[in-house]
Amino acid sequence: MELEHRAYWAMQTFNFDLKVPCEKRMLQINEMDEFRNDAYESAWIYKDKTKRWHDKHILKRSLKWGNIFYYSIQDFELFLGKL
Repeated sequence: MELEHRAYWAMQTFNFDLKVPCEKRMLQINEMDEFRNDAYESAWIYKDKTKRWHDKHILKRSLKWGNIFYYSIQDFELFLGKL
């Protein structure tokens, strides 16, 4: 009871209104949400542009019977079976 009385007395003494800090905190939370959404959207746009650029610069290659190509034995050391 004494603790409640002291808290009430402190609020009256300092004219402490809880609505103002609550509204300010809610505004800060909303600003953080907007910032996070903007960052997410920017990252999505960046990834999309990067993927399109990469896909555009891929060269299509096809191997046909009789083509000559070189390979290193070291590349195939992990395979234990036939190639």
